[in-house]
Order: sequence, then structure tokens, then C-alpha cells
Amino acid sequence: MSERRIKRSPLYDVAYMLQSIHYASVIGFQTEVESGLIRPEQIDGIQQWAAFWKQWVSAAFLHDYLKTARSADFLPQSEEELQVLLNNYLLSTAIHDLGYKLAARSPDTKVPMQRLLNAVNEPIV
Repeated sequence: MSERRIKRSPLYDVAYMLQSIHYASVIGFQTEVESGLIRPEQIDGIQQWAAFWKQWVSAAFLHDYLKTARSADFLPQSEEELQVLLNNYLLSTAIHDLGYKLAARSPDTKVPMQRLLNAVNEPIV
């Protein structure tokens, strides 16, 4: 309950939404491969489409969110400040998720590690 009372930038929630989009593409793809709906010869092509879908949906979500919220006083006014803050939250959510998986001794750390690498290497804004 105390986590919910902490005052944070709305970009914190935006970062978690972007993380959810990433999970939807990766887990959805993995599920289809494991179930046999995607044949081995289709994996590379469909994996590229899943990555494209993730990028497009993330960009569309972020674009529309910023378009709607840009005039509000809770977002940084400069692009540089916005980029630093959002990238910080993306990195923070990736670290938090990886820590959670490691603490739970989950064997599934590939997705959070991928998110962490993406957050470090590919600024989204």
C-alpha cells in the first residue's frame, strides 16, 4: 500500500506500460513457438514482425500520450529533460523486474535482461 502513496511522475506509469508492451510481444511470440503454431522455418520472419509490432505500438502509445499530456504541467517542457526522465524510468523498471525475478529464483530472466539492455542501449524518446 505504501508504494501506491509515493508521488511519482506519470512517466513512471508510461515506462511500465512500455514494459508491458514489450512483454506482450516477447511472451506472445514464445507461446506461439512453444505451442507449434509457428513452424521452425517461420521463426525468424515472425520474430522480426513481433519486434516491429512492439516498436510501432510503443511509439504510437508514447506519441499519443505525449500529444495529449504535453500541455500539462507535470511533464518536463524540454525534450532533453523528458528523454532523461523517461529513460531513467525505463531503466528503473527493467532493474526492478530483473531484481524481482532473481529474488524469486525464477529461471525466466531473459525478458527482464533484454529490457535492461534495451533501456541502456536504445533511448525511446
